[in-house]
Amino acid sequence: MPLRIDNRKLDMFDGLRRYELLTTEQIALLDGGSKQWMRRILQALELAGHIRRPYGQRKTFKDKRNSWIYGLTSLSTT
Repeated sequence: MPLRIDNRKLDMFDGLRRYELLTTEQIALLDGGSKQWMRRILQALELAGHIRRPYGQRKTFKDKRNSWIYGLTSLSTT
């Protein structure tokens, strides 16, 4: 089933376009939603190829609590 791009996701793209790279918490603050729901949306957008997480952000298991950083892909800029 293809991912539906609604106004909420378009607003997320606008924030990423404006700031280039944002953490999960920063995106959640711009959106006003919960961090847990935001993580689910971000994961779906990443799997669909709309956003990216720069490689090498987490080096150990302890780093799991740190925020991911996200940016746009060329798919989301068209």
